[in-house]
Amino acid sequence: MLERADNGLQRVIAEMFGNDMLVVMADHGNDPFIGHAKHTREFVPVLVYQKSREGVVFGTLETLADVGASAAAFFGADLPQFGSPTLL
Repeated sequence: MLERADNGLQRVIAEMFGNDMLVVMADHGNDPFIGHAKHTREFVPVLVYQKSREGVVFGTLETLADVGASAAAFFGADLPQFGSPTLL
């Protein structure tokens, strides 16, 4: 499954223009050692790719709402009630 995902991401990246931004993430955490498959409050890795950007480590975001706020700012839309546009 990871190979299929990698191949799909390669195809998406090949179609991107210089300023396009790709964000890959889960919508929740899942602690593999907790003993159940329900959602948990674990940290969620976020990968941001942009051809025109060098590698940046964002550290730990305050909230996943930062991703939504970043998307809104990227498109010039009003910022949501929660989150900060930290990925730009």
